[in-house]
Amino acid sequence: MAGNLNKRLNFRVKENVNKSCDLIFDGGLHSTTRGAMVNELVKYFMYERQQIPVPFDHAKRELKKLSEQQETESRENEKRIEMRQKELPIPLSSKRKLKKRLTERKASSALENLDLIFENIKKSFEHCPEISQIMIVLGSTVVSPKEMYIIQMPPLSPDAENIVFKSCVRSLFRQLITHDLLGNIKAISPTNMTVLLKAPRGCNIEWFTPKHNFKTPSRGQQFMFNCVCEQPVVLTHDLTHDANEFDISGIDCLDSLDIDMSASALDDVSLSELLSKRISFGHHKYQTPVASKTPIDQINHNAITPAQTIHHDDDHLWFQSPIVVKGYRDPVHQK
Repeated sequence: MAGNLNKRLNFRVKENVNKSCDLIFDGGLHSTTRGAMVNELVKYFMYERQQIPVPFDHAKRELKKLSEQQETESRENEKRIEMRQKELPIPLSSKRKLKKRLTERKASSALENLDLIFENIKKSFEHCPEISQIMIVLGSTVVSPKEMYIIQMPPLSPDAENIVFKSCVRSLFRQLITHDLLGNIKAISPTNMTVLLKAPRGCNIEWFTPKHNFKTPSRGQQFMFNCVCEQPVVLTHDLTHDANEFDISGIDCLDSLDIDMSASALDDVSLSELLSKRISFGHHKYQTPVASKTPIDQINHNAITPAQTIHHDDDHLWFQSPIVVKGYRDPVHQK
Protein backbone atom coordinates (compact mmCIF):
# COMPACT_ATOMS: atom_id res chain seq x y z
CA MET A 1 0.00 0.00 0.00
CA ALA A 2 2.81 2.37 0.92
CA GLY A 3 4.62 1.54 -2.30
CA ASN A 4 1.58 2.45 -4.40
CA LEU A 5 1.23 5.74 -2.50
CA ASN A 6 4.86 6.64 -3.18
CA LYS A 7 4.41 5.89 -6.86
CA ARG A 8 1.39 8.20 -6.99
CA LEU A 9 3.26 10.98 -5.20
CA ASN A 10 6.23 10.63 -7.56
CA PHE A 11 3.88 10.74 -10.54
CA ARG A 12 2.31 13.95 -9.28
CA VAL A 13 5.69 15.56 -8.73
CA LYS A 14 6.73 14.75 -12.29
CA GLU A 15 3.37 15.90 -13.62
CA ASN A 16 3.55 19.35 -12.05
CA VAL A 17 7.05 20.30 -13.16
CA ASN A 18 7.05 24.00 -14.13
CA LYS A 19 9.59 25.84 -16.25
CA SER A 20 9.94 29.52 -17.03
CA CYS A 21 12.15 31.97 -18.89
CA ASP A 22 12.29 35.68 -19.71
CA LEU A 23 11.92 36.96 -23.27
CA ILE A 24 13.61 40.38 -23.38
CA PHE A 25 12.89 42.94 -26.10
CA ASP A 26 14.78 46.20 -26.69
CA GLY A 27 11.75 48.46 -26.90
CA GLY A 28 7.99 48.55 -26.54
CA LEU A 29 5.51 46.17 -28.15
CA HIS A 30 2.62 47.64 -30.14
CA SER A 31 -0.75 45.90 -29.85
CA THR A 32 -0.52 44.66 -33.45
CA THR A 33 2.96 43.27 -32.79
CA ARG A 34 1.72 41.53 -29.64
CA GLY A 35 -1.04 39.73 -31.47
CA ALA A 36 1.27 38.65 -34.30
CA MET A 37 3.89 37.49 -31.78
CA VAL A 38 1.33 35.32 -29.97
CA ASN A 39 0.36 33.75 -33.30
CA GLU A 40 4.00 32.91 -34.00
CA LEU A 41 4.31 31.31 -30.57
CA VAL A 42 1.23 29.16 -31.21
CA LYS A 43 2.78 27.97 -34.49
CA TYR A 44 6.03 27.22 -32.68
CA PHE A 45 4.36 25.20 -29.90
CA MET A 46 2.19 23.24 -32.34
CA TYR A 47 5.21 22.12 -34.33
CA GLU A 48 7.63 21.58 -31.44
CA ARG A 49 5.10 19.45 -29.55
CA GLN A 50 4.38 17.26 -32.60
CA GLN A 51 0.80 18.48 -33.09
CA ILE A 52 1.53 19.23 -36.74
CA PRO A 53 4.16 17.28 -38.73
CA VAL A 54 5.79 20.32 -40.38
CA PRO A 55 5.87 24.06 -39.61
CA PHE A 56 2.54 25.82 -40.12
CA ASP A 57 3.45 27.84 -43.22
CA HIS A 58 5.07 24.79 -44.84
CA ALA A 59 1.98 22.69 -44.09
CA LYS A 60 -0.27 25.27 -45.75
CA ARG A 61 1.84 25.27 -48.91
CA GLU A 62 1.85 21.47 -49.06
CA LEU A 63 -1.90 21.31 -48.51
CA LYS A 64 -2.50 23.79 -51.31
CA LYS A 65 -0.39 21.72 -53.71
CA LEU A 66 -2.19 18.53 -52.74
CA SER A 67 -5.61 20.10 -53.24
CA GLU A 68 -4.61 21.27 -56.72
CA GLN A 69 -3.29 17.81 -57.62
CA GLN A 70 -6.45 16.17 -56.34
CA GLU A 71 -8.64 18.39 -58.47
CA THR A 72 -6.64 17.47 -61.57
CA GLU A 73 -6.66 13.75 -60.77
CA SER A 74 -10.37 13.72 -59.96
CA ARG A 75 -11.26 15.13 -63.36
CA GLU A 76 -9.12 12.57 -65.21
CA ASN A 77 -9.95 9.45 -63.18
CA GLU A 78 -13.56 10.05 -62.18
CA LYS A 79 -15.00 7.44 -64.56
CA ARG A 80 -12.33 4.86 -63.79
CA ILE A 81 -12.93 5.10 -60.03
CA GLU A 82 -16.67 4.61 -60.48
CA MET A 83 -16.11 1.45 -62.53
CA ARG A 84 -13.70 -0.04 -59.97
CA GLN A 85 -16.11 0.58 -57.11
CA LYS A 86 -18.90 -1.24 -58.96
CA GLU A 87 -17.07 -4.24 -60.40
CA LEU A 88 -13.90 -4.90 -58.36
CA PRO A 89 -12.95 -4.79 -54.64
CA ILE A 90 -10.93 -1.83 -53.53
CA PRO A 91 -7.24 -2.61 -54.13
CA LEU A 92 -4.49 -1.88 -51.60
CA SER A 93 -3.38 1.21 -53.49
CA SER A 94 -6.88 2.68 -53.21
CA LYS A 95 -6.92 1.99 -49.46
CA ARG A 96 -3.69 3.91 -49.13
CA LYS A 97 -5.21 6.74 -51.07
CA LEU A 98 -8.22 6.76 -48.76
CA LYS A 99 -5.92 6.87 -45.73
CA LYS A 100 -3.96 9.68 -47.30
CA ARG A 101 -7.13 11.63 -47.99
CA LEU A 102 -8.23 11.15 -44.39
CA THR A 103 -4.93 12.64 -43.22
CA GLU A 104 -5.38 15.52 -45.64
CA ARG A 105 -8.85 16.19 -44.24
CA LYS A 106 -7.46 16.28 -40.71
CA ALA A 107 -4.69 18.61 -41.85
CA SER A 108 -7.14 20.86 -43.67
CA SER A 109 -9.41 21.08 -40.61
CA ALA A 110 -6.50 21.83 -38.25
CA LEU A 111 -4.98 24.52 -40.48
CA GLU A 112 -8.33 26.21 -41.13
CA ASN A 113 -9.07 26.34 -37.39
CA LEU A 114 -5.59 27.73 -36.71
CA ASP A 115 -6.12 30.45 -39.31
CA LEU A 116 -9.42 31.37 -37.66
CA ILE A 117 -7.83 31.52 -34.21
CA PHE A 118 -4.93 33.64 -35.51
CA GLU A 119 -7.32 36.11 -37.09
CA ASN A 120 -9.33 36.53 -33.89
CA ILE A 121 -6.24 36.80 -31.67
CA LYS A 122 -5.09 39.68 -33.84
CA LYS A 123 -8.50 41.37 -33.62
CA SER A 124 -8.63 40.88 -29.84
CA PHE A 125 -5.32 42.69 -29.33
CA GLU A 126 -6.47 45.52 -31.59
CA HIS A 127 -9.69 45.95 -29.59
CA CYS A 128 -8.12 45.28 -26.18
CA PRO A 129 -4.36 45.97 -25.91
CA GLU A 130 -4.63 45.38 -22.13
CA ILE A 131 -4.55 41.58 -22.54
CA SER A 132 -2.15 40.50 -19.80
CA GLN A 133 -1.78 36.74 -20.33
CA ILE A 134 -2.26 34.14 -23.04
CA MET A 135 -2.64 30.46 -22.21
CA ILE A 136 -2.12 27.78 -24.85
CA VAL A 137 -3.47 24.46 -23.58
CA LEU A 138 -2.66 21.03 -25.00
CA GLY A 139 -4.98 18.27 -23.80
CA SER A 140 -8.45 16.84 -24.14
CA THR A 141 -9.89 19.50 -21.81
CA VAL A 142 -8.68 22.84 -20.46
CA VAL A 143 -9.40 21.68 -16.89
CA SER A 144 -7.05 18.68 -17.08
CA PRO A 145 -4.41 19.49 -19.72
CA LYS A 146 -1.25 17.63 -20.61
CA GLU A 147 0.73 20.85 -21.08
CA MET A 148 0.03 24.56 -20.93
CA TYR A 149 2.08 27.51 -22.10
CA ILE A 150 1.45 30.85 -20.38
CA ILE A 151 2.72 34.02 -22.06
CA GLN A 152 2.94 36.99 -19.69
CA MET A 153 2.66 40.27 -21.59
CA PRO A 154 4.54 43.38 -20.42
CA PRO A 155 2.53 46.43 -19.35
CA LEU A 156 1.66 48.99 -21.97
CA SER A 157 4.13 51.85 -22.42
CA PRO A 158 2.71 54.52 -24.76
CA ASP A 159 5.84 56.69 -24.53
CA ALA A 160 8.21 53.87 -25.46
CA GLU A 161 9.76 53.45 -28.88
CA ASN A 162 8.13 50.33 -30.35
CA ILE A 163 10.25 47.75 -32.15
CA VAL A 164 9.23 46.53 -35.60
CA PHE A 165 7.63 43.11 -35.99
CA LYS A 166 10.51 41.51 -37.92
CA SER A 167 13.03 42.46 -35.23
CA CYS A 168 10.62 41.20 -32.59
CA VAL A 169 10.26 37.79 -34.26
CA ARG A 170 14.01 37.40 -34.79
CA SER A 171 14.69 38.19 -31.15
CA LEU A 172 11.83 35.94 -30.04
CA PHE A 173 13.03 32.80 -31.82
CA ARG A 174 16.67 33.45 -30.97
CA GLN A 175 15.76 33.46 -27.28
CA LEU A 176 13.43 30.46 -27.58
CA ILE A 177 16.24 28.42 -29.13
CA THR A 178 18.73 29.64 -26.52
CA HIS A 179 16.52 28.81 -23.52
CA ASP A 180 15.26 25.56 -25.10
CA LEU A 181 12.56 24.91 -22.51
CA LEU A 182 10.94 22.25 -24.69
CA GLY A 183 14.10 20.39 -25.60
CA ASN A 184 14.16 17.59 -23.01
CA ILE A 185 10.48 16.93 -22.33
CA LYS A 186 8.62 13.80 -23.34
CA ALA A 187 6.75 13.79 -26.64
CA ILE A 188 2.96 13.73 -26.55
CA SER A 189 0.46 12.28 -29.00
CA PRO A 190 -1.76 14.56 -31.10
CA THR A 191 -4.44 16.14 -28.94
CA ASN A 192 -6.63 19.23 -28.69
CA MET A 193 -5.18 22.74 -28.59
CA THR A 194 -7.15 25.59 -26.99
CA VAL A 195 -6.24 29.27 -26.64
CA LEU A 196 -7.35 31.45 -23.72
CA LEU A 197 -6.83 35.20 -23.21
CA LYS A 198 -6.79 36.98 -19.86
CA ALA A 199 -8.12 40.52 -20.08
CA PRO A 200 -10.09 43.09 -18.03
CA ARG A 201 -13.72 42.18 -17.44
CA GLY A 202 -15.08 45.21 -19.25
CA CYS A 203 -12.94 44.78 -22.37
CA ASN A 204 -14.31 44.61 -25.89
CA ILE A 205 -13.21 41.07 -26.86
CA GLU A 206 -15.37 39.32 -29.42
CA TRP A 207 -15.56 35.70 -30.63
CA PHE A 208 -13.78 34.36 -27.51
CA THR A 209 -16.13 33.02 -24.82
CA PRO A 210 -15.78 34.43 -21.26
CA LYS A 211 -15.06 31.82 -18.57
CA HIS A 212 -16.05 33.37 -15.23
CA ASN A 213 -15.01 30.45 -13.02
CA PHE A 214 -11.90 29.32 -14.89
CA LYS A 215 -8.59 29.25 -13.03
CA THR A 216 -5.13 28.16 -14.07
CA PRO A 217 -5.13 24.34 -13.96
CA SER A 218 -2.96 22.65 -11.35
CA ARG A 219 -2.43 19.55 -13.48
CA GLY A 220 -0.05 19.09 -16.35
CA GLN A 221 3.29 20.66 -17.12
CA GLN A 222 3.35 24.43 -17.09
CA PHE A 223 5.72 26.63 -19.10
CA MET A 224 5.84 30.35 -18.35
CA PHE A 225 7.26 32.88 -20.82
CA ASN A 226 7.68 36.35 -19.28
CA CYS A 227 7.96 39.09 -21.90
CA VAL A 228 10.08 42.02 -20.71
CA CYS A 229 10.55 45.35 -22.49
CA GLU A 230 13.83 47.15 -21.85
CA GLN A 231 13.87 50.81 -22.81
CA PRO A 232 17.15 52.73 -22.79
CA VAL A 233 16.94 56.11 -21.08
CA VAL A 234 18.81 58.96 -22.76
CA LEU A 235 20.41 61.26 -20.19
CA THR A 236 20.17 64.82 -21.58
CA HIS A 237 21.47 67.00 -18.75
CA ASP A 238 22.65 70.28 -20.22
CA LEU A 239 25.72 71.38 -18.26
CA THR A 240 26.88 74.88 -19.18
CA HIS A 241 28.79 77.46 -17.20
CA ASP A 242 30.77 80.65 -17.55
CA ALA A 243 33.28 82.35 -15.31
CA ASN A 244 30.74 83.34 -12.67
CA GLU A 245 27.71 81.11 -13.19
CA PHE A 246 27.07 77.35 -13.45
CA ASP A 247 23.73 76.00 -14.75
CA ILE A 248 22.46 72.55 -13.87
CA SER A 249 19.32 71.28 -15.55
CA GLY A 250 16.47 71.40 -13.04
CA ILE A 251 18.54 73.14 -10.31
CA ASP A 252 18.83 76.84 -9.54
CA CYS A 253 21.92 78.57 -10.87
CA LEU A 254 24.98 78.64 -8.64
CA ASP A 255 27.18 81.69 -8.41
CA SER A 256 30.82 80.68 -8.06
CA LEU A 257 31.69 84.00 -6.41
CA ASP A 258 29.39 83.19 -3.48
CA ILE A 259 31.47 80.15 -2.54
CA ASP A 260 34.07 80.83 0.10
CA MET A 261 37.36 79.28 -1.00
CA SER A 262 39.33 80.18 2.11
CA ALA A 263 41.06 77.58 4.25
CA SER A 264 38.86 78.38 7.24
CA ALA A 265 35.77 77.68 5.18
CA LEU A 266 37.18 74.35 4.07
CA ASP A 267 37.71 73.35 7.71
CA ASP A 268 34.01 73.81 8.38
CA VAL A 269 32.90 71.76 5.37
CA SER A 270 32.42 68.06 6.02
CA LEU A 271 33.76 65.38 3.70
CA SER A 272 30.27 64.20 2.79
CA GLU A 273 29.30 67.72 1.70
CA LEU A 274 32.38 67.97 -0.48
CA LEU A 275 31.62 64.62 -2.11
CA SER A 276 27.99 65.51 -2.63
CA LYS A 277 28.86 68.83 -4.28
CA ARG A 278 31.90 67.35 -6.06
CA ILE A 279 33.68 70.76 -6.18
CA SER A 280 37.17 70.94 -7.62
CA PHE A 281 38.44 74.10 -5.94
CA GLY A 282 41.77 74.15 -7.74
CA HIS A 283 40.30 74.40 -11.23
CA HIS A 284 36.84 75.81 -10.44
CA LYS A 285 35.12 72.80 -12.11
CA TYR A 286 31.72 71.64 -10.96
CA GLN A 287 29.89 68.37 -11.61
CA THR A 288 26.27 67.39 -11.26
CA PRO A 289 25.32 66.72 -7.61
CA VAL A 290 24.38 63.17 -6.73
CA ALA A 291 20.59 63.40 -6.61
CA SER A 292 19.74 59.70 -6.57
CA LYS A 293 21.03 56.43 -5.19
CA THR A 294 19.57 54.41 -8.06
CA PRO A 295 21.82 51.53 -9.19
CA ILE A 296 23.58 52.12 -12.48
CA ASP A 297 21.80 49.23 -14.24
CA GLN A 298 18.44 50.82 -13.45
CA ILE A 299 19.61 54.20 -14.69
CA ASN A 300 20.80 52.89 -18.04
CA HIS A 301 17.75 50.73 -18.71
CA ASN A 302 14.17 51.21 -17.68
CA ALA A 303 13.01 47.60 -17.79
CA ILE A 304 9.27 47.12 -17.70
CA THR A 305 8.57 43.67 -16.29
CA PRO A 306 5.33 41.82 -15.64
CA ALA A 307 6.00 42.00 -11.89
CA GLN A 308 5.45 45.76 -11.96
CA THR A 309 1.75 45.30 -12.74
CA ILE A 310 -0.04 42.74 -10.59
CA HIS A 311 -3.52 42.07 -11.91
CA HIS A 312 -6.14 40.95 -9.43
CA ASP A 313 -8.26 37.98 -10.46
CA ASP A 314 -11.40 39.96 -9.68
CA ASP A 315 -10.49 42.59 -12.27
CA HIS A 316 -9.49 40.18 -15.04
CA LEU A 317 -11.25 37.30 -16.76
CA TRP A 318 -10.24 34.38 -18.97
CA PHE A 319 -11.71 34.22 -22.49
CA GLN A 320 -11.62 30.85 -24.29
CA SER A 321 -11.59 30.18 -28.02
CA PRO A 322 -14.88 28.55 -29.09
CA ILE A 323 -13.06 26.05 -31.32
CA VAL A 324 -10.21 23.63 -30.67
CA VAL A 325 -7.47 22.50 -33.01
CA LYS A 326 -7.01 18.75 -33.23
CA GLY A 327 -3.41 17.75 -33.86
CA TYR A 328 -2.59 15.20 -36.52
CA ARG A 329 0.27 13.08 -37.78
CA ASP A 330 1.38 12.48 -41.32
CA PRO A 331 3.28 9.19 -41.86
CA VAL A 332 5.34 10.89 -44.57
CA HIS A 333 6.65 13.53 -42.13
CA GLN A 334 7.70 11.75 -38.98
CA LYS A 335 10.17 13.69 -36.84
